[in-house]
Amino acid sequence: MRNIQVLALEMIQEAKSGHGGIVMSAAPILYALYKDHVHFDVENPNWQNRDRVVLSAGHGSALLYATLFMAGFPYTIEDLKAFRKYGSKTPGHPEYDPMLGIEMTTGPLGEGVSSAVGMALGEKLEAMKNPNQVDYYVYAVCGDGDLMEGVSYEALSLAGIWQLDHLILLYDANKNSLDSSLENTFTENVMKRFLNLGFEVLSSSSDATAISMAIACAKKNSKPTVILVDTILGKDSSLENSHKAHGWVPSEEEIKILKQKWDLPKEKFAYLEKMREEFSKKIYQRSIEKEKNFPNLPSSNLQIPKEFSLKSEDMRSSFGELLNLIEPYYPLYCGSADLSSSCKNVINNGEIFSKDHYGKNIFFGVREHAMAAIMNGFALTGHDLIGSTFLAFSDYMKPVIRLSTLMNLSVCYLFTHDSIRLGKDGPTHEPIEQLTTLRSIPNFSVFRPCNHE
Repeated sequence: MRNIQVLALEMIQEAKSGHGGIVMSAAPILYALYKDHVHFDVENPNWQNRDRVVLSAGHGSALLYATLFMAGFPYTIEDLKAFRKYGSKTPGHPEYDPMLGIEMTTGPLGEGVSSAVGMALGEKLEAMKNPNQVDYYVYAVCGDGDLMEGVSYEALSLAGIWQLDHLILLYDANKNSLDSSLENTFTENVMKRFLNLGFEVLSSSSDATAISMAIACAKKNSKPTVILVDTILGKDSSLENSHKAHGWVPSEEEIKILKQKWDLPKEKFAYLEKMREEFSKKIYQRSIEKEKNFPNLPSSNLQIPKEFSLKSEDMRSSFGELLNLIEPYYPLYCGSADLSSSCKNVINNGEIFSKDHYGKNIFFGVREHAMAAIMNGFALTGHDLIGSTFLAFSDYMKPVIRLSTLMNLSVCYLFTHDSIRLGKDGPTHEPIEQLTTLRSIPNFSVFRPCNHE
């Protein structure tokens, strides 16, 4: 673990920017997770039944890259030296690439946690549909900043309602954010909040063995689990337990002192090859056994007819009719932010999904932002879901739409009530700038059917 920490600190020092505090506080979390629990196959990165690790606190990317390097993913020391440089494999925040062990693009706080809920939803639905053929866990490493963001609360509320038992949150509770300690900004009892959300709640010291034991307990729970890890921001640094450690860039002298303290090689970017081999070998042996028992599900070759005859005249009803004509030929899910009866994207024979009932219609409640974030995670597990709300409310979803385009995900949003002439609900429901805003997003296709006559 110490070798991982030093590599991460040297990456930050080489780049002369980064976030050293989380390297010192969260290293035991990632180390315990990869050393004892995570299943993946470097040679088969798209294996459906691999565990997903989401670094929601994306500013800790140096720690993640150093861990993945030691775990056997295709990073080189030169890649680590290129940290935060344009076009490198090691950008300042993680960017989606399963081949490199990056399960989603993170950085905007709260989004990783929320999309992890979508990944766990994908696991649950697939396990309901194909019993004994799907069994993977979704681990989200988050911090106080993630839990301050409202979208995480929205999404985690649904995780509790749906009892997504394969979702495990590892909460790096270091009691600091960038500007100050949390006494000024975040004083609620987070564990009581999670209990009220329907989570199992565990706590652990920052010892890697204790964290590993807590993860093992979490995997036995029938509910989603949060593990509060009592950490110290910038531990063992000159800024230990100070909010100033958040963006700490260590000097060469500070790293030299840590290397002496931990009995590590003096050379820059040195690592113990034997330790890397043992670390990656242990993960491989554990994972390959699971891969034998849970191979990829067979893909289906579905043929969708090219022509359909629609009976409805208004666009919403026509779209709903089209969905139901396509659905028998295509594995499709539909969801809405409490507006399915208005937006009309309902699979008529699909039933409603609940914690103990398989269904193809997913009710998100009045949670536009969380719906979109969950859709991203759902798409990352290989599922297609059409989410709907009114066009005026797409503003709630903008940060997540931007992430979906960055990851080039196949997600589809249905925005209805797109005309100011509807008028009856007043100006709050009349979209003016939304269509132009959506069209300005790179890599995002916007279609607005209209009369061309």
